[in-house]
Amino acid sequence: MADAAPDLPAEAPPAPLEEISTRVPEKIAGSTRTIAKLRALLSRTSGFDSALLGLHYPLLVSVSLNSKVPQPGLRALIALISDVRMFLRLPGLLSIYLWALSTYAKPPKDTVLNTIAWGQIGASTVFQLLENIAYLSAHHIIKLDKIKEGKAWRWCLRAWGLHVFLDLVRLARVKQLEARQRQRGRADLVEKESKIEKEAEEEKWRTQLLTNAAYAPLTIHYGMDKGPLSDLWIGAFGSVASIVGWRQVWKNVEL
Repeated sequence: MADAAPDLPAEAPPAPLEEISTRVPEKIAGSTRTIAKLRALLSRTSGFDSALLGLHYPLLVSVSLNSKVPQPGLRALIALISDVRMFLRLPGLLSIYLWALSTYAKPPKDTVLNTIAWGQIGASTVFQLLENIAYLSAHHIIKLDKIKEGKAWRWCLRAWGLHVFLDLVRLARVKQLEARQRQRGRADLVEKESKIEKEAEEEKWRTQLLTNAAYAPLTIHYGMDKGPLSDLWIGAFGSVASIVGWRQVWKNVEL
């Protein structure tokens, strides 16, 4: 049946949004830009992953709050979303490799930030490598006994936890360096930045802080053999991280 499906257009129609808006009814024109942004977001792997993440944890909260009612359909959807996200991450080592090359070519001037960057690269490499192995084993693509597969899952999640911890340290270091600049009388350099740029950087910092703070309890939970969090708390913490991340991604979509 799939072979009989028609070929869908890979690109949006050439007419600019402004022209479309003037030629369609006002009620439709009002949602045109939103639909165009959503399409642009979902057409990128990272954007599609963010959309799936935005569904995964809220759905988990919904299922947990209605645990007395059988919801096999929603549970199957949650499992499918998780599976698709891991599948999309399979080539992630390529991005980490380019990240390492970029850091090597242009390392942070601060020694602490440089050390953190390489620590995160190492943690991300371990995470992605072990997740790929465990995922492929779970789908019977490579042979791995269940004990080794379980260890691969556990250690990949611990590596994720290390990455999150290092990112929190990085954010603290960034604020520390900004404070030192002001104390050394270098506020004139900061003032040269436009107000919009400073606000954008501050918002980005807050977003990253909140996202990592929400992920931190999850990394501790998943890094343990028997984590203390219920599905409700996992969904709640994950929802905070996904909603905050989704807002930032949506805001940065360019048409």
